[in-house]
Amino acid sequence: MISRLLAVVLALSLFAGCQSSSPLKTADLPAEFQNAGMPGAEEMRKRCLDQIPPGTTIEKAEKVMTDSGFQVQPMSDGQGAYLYCHLAQGSAKRYGTKNWQVKIRYSAGVVDDISVATGQNGS
Repeated sequence: MISRLLAVVLALSLFAGCQSSSPLKTADLPAEFQNAGMPGAEEMRKRCLDQIPPGTTIEKAEKVMTDSGFQVQPMSDGQGAYLYCHLAQGSAKRYGTKNWQVKIRYSAGVVDDISVATGQNGS
């Protein structure tokens, strides 16, 4: 009985991880993001986690981020593998351009956690 219940709960959680609302688009973000306002890293993290909860496949995470306008590059460091996702408002080379850097940590092909940092060129 318990194993059957566990199987149902696991199936439902996997199904929920595969569902997402609308794609994460910069035009859909709160005004503070559209205008590259700072701070906002924690709110961006919450928005990313809505779209890419832990347990999501890394392929789906990459698709969500690229479809949302982020440049995505697989990387690794001493803590393991992650997708480095970068989004800048306007021209990324322009002095003063504000941007977001998202690290999507994963293992065994699924998302473990997401961290977000904000920055500004020339500062």
